[in-house]
Amino acid sequence: MKNHTVLLFSILSVLFVLTFTAPAKAAEFKVVTEHLPPLQYGKNHLAVGGYSIEVVQLLLKKVGEPTDILITNWARAFQMVSHDENVMIFSMTRNAKREKLFHWVGPVASFDNYLWRLESRKDVHINSLEEAKKFQVSVPRNDSQHQFLSDRGFKDDTHLMVVSQYNHAVDLMLKGRVAYFAGAKLFLVERVKIVGQDPAILKPLFKLDNSTNYIAFSLKTPVERVEKFRQALINLKKGPEYAAIVDKWRQQMLVEPPKTEQ
Repeated sequence: MKNHTVLLFSILSVLFVLTFTAPAKAAEFKVVTEHLPPLQYGKNHLAVGGYSIEVVQLLLKKVGEPTDILITNWARAFQMVSHDENVMIFSMTRNAKREKLFHWVGPVASFDNYLWRLESRKDVHINSLEEAKKFQVSVPRNDSQHQFLSDRGFKDDTHLMVVSQYNHAVDLMLKGRVAYFAGAKLFLVERVKIVGQDPAILKPLFKLDNSTNYIAFSLKTPVERVEKFRQALINLKKGPEYAAIVDKWRQQMLVEPPKTEQ
């Protein structure tokens, strides 16, 4: 009986050691973005093409970490990269407010952002951004333009109609629910074409800023992984495969490579 007790104690001791000394399982690596043609096209929550999709897929191949790219709304993607471990996001505007919230890998594209209205809205006249507060602007939640306008005194639910999806924000202006939409011409024109309308219905009123869109990681990502991706992107941009992607989409959609390398 004593021998059985000793044996049982030994087995339990080994199990205890294995349980509390075994290496922790690595957090799952996730890549997230939104459906935002022509940069990112998604179907059934997975990426199916687009300029940034092609760049990121090539980058994942180069670093040897191919994985599915999850397509969700921007608010959800932003939430994941803000709080979860080992999450990559693109294409995200880099600005002072976000600078210390993420690990930045590198830029993929640059765009000028404007305040837009429908050409038919003759009742909407402004001479300054401050005057735009007389009407509502539609913006996606946690989008760079949401932050830009909030920093200039635009209040949610008063001056801003904040929604979770980019397309919904555009459609609110197209349906006359709000006076303005804030964003880049490239994405706005693409959405207008998709819903079967002529881009001539759009009128830019006021230039807001320039957005340089980046690949970034959540802060809860090992710096070794971030550096591996950062160096791989630098090397990738020197090669013919990246040049071919840029040329292809510049001709098709007037997508421009980043204006700055930071």
